[in-house]
Amino acid sequence: MSSNIAEILTWGTNRLAGAGVDNPRHEAEYILAGVKRTGRTQVLAGLELSVDSAVEELFRGNIEKRSRRIPFNYIFKTANFMGYNLTVTADTLIPRPETEILVEEAVKYLKDKTGSLKVLDIGTGSGNIAIAMAKLTGAQITAVDISSPALKVAAENVKKHNVDSCIELIKSDIYKNLNDDFFNSFDLIISNPPYVNSEEYVKIEPEVKKEPKNALAATGYGLDIIKEILTGAGKFIKNNGVVFVEIGYNQRKELEKFISGKIKFSKIRFVKDYGKIDRILKLII
Repeated sequence: MSSNIAEILTWGTNRLAGAGVDNPRHEAEYILAGVKRTGRTQVLAGLELSVDSAVEELFRGNIEKRSRRIPFNYIFKTANFMGYNLTVTADTLIPRPETEILVEEAVKYLKDKTGSLKVLDIGTGSGNIAIAMAKLTGAQITAVDISSPALKVAAENVKKHNVDSCIELIKSDIYKNLNDDFFNSFDLIISNPPYVNSEEYVKIEPEVKKEPKNALAATGYGLDIIKEILTGAGKFIKNNGVVFVEIGYNQRKELEKFISGKIKFSKIRFVKDYGKIDRILKLII
């Protein structure tokens, strides 16, 4: 006799609770909704309905994955960023709401600019920033990443959203593979770089540790990659160009000190996230 929805949700809830997953009932409901390709409301409206054996098998398999603390987004290989549905894998960071603020600020900066605009996206990952910037500004985007698997995912997303003609993907460790043609060519440089320090990384949730460490954590108290981006920006950005970088919650003071001593700039500003934490660095070179 086949199980009904209520029964497999109870099983899934108990399995997730035993694995220490927060809000196990909600997680089980969303996983079943994902398997059935419907909404959670529709799942809850049919608790007494029997479940197809193939659906139950897939549901149980996904619950087992989630009990191993694999993130929901990796189980279903999808994430939403600024309304764009993207493929994500364990080779790419899962886009966060804070990064939407980064893009919103960059879009605001470019909205009054005229002519052909060029943007450099450093550490593109799934291509989320590059795709949103291309869609919202019409700029030509050069998107770089050190990871070949991540660039493969980005290429899939670029094709999915029909922005092949305005996004160039390049394998590069920050600026290292950008040749002379890119010198002083960008109106804007944007990045959500790794900025978690080693002490913070030890304490982060098991789900976050399933994401690529090199996209999350950086040496030098989490600041080394950010400093490298800022130090090299002057060579690739146009006069009065701007750099937008997402930063960690406690990095403003150290970055202000570093920029004042090491970087030639005309204006610096920090933008707060939804939690009122300094999250975006805006630096006009």
